[in-house]
Amino acid sequence: MTRWNELAAEYETGFDVPGLERSVSWGRVSLELTTDQFGMFVGAHLTGDPLGDGQSDRQILVAMGQLVGSVDPTLDGPARRSLLGELGLDIGAPRIEMLDGSTTRNGVLYELWYDGSTPAVHLRATPSS
Repeated sequence: MTRWNELAAEYETGFDVPGLERSVSWGRVSLELTTDQFGMFVGAHLTGDPLGDGQSDRQILVAMGQLVGSVDPTLDGPARRSLLGELGLDIGAPRIEMLDGSTTRNGVLYELWYDGSTPAVHLRATPSS
């Protein structure tokens, strides 16, 4: 989670993970990490609870970019934005109720979807192999 916390500090998101926590919540955004039996990272699942207002929903978008940048540090800001676009998310005018996409980049499978029953936006990142 070193990279996650570096991005939290760099962009002053407030989404930092203390110690070796595997499940963290920041109000309307939560993160769950999955590790194998050796403690190696094998996946991350970010959940955002949208309110439909610009400020709270913007925080979900920031956390999504932070997750992508943490999982693949080779992706800069524009590349992270592009990846989220491939998943169906228009950062400039997000329509979360329409989200349901997946893409693979640099050996990582990203899945983004909206669950209207909860309601929540989900972004999961796992190794593609």
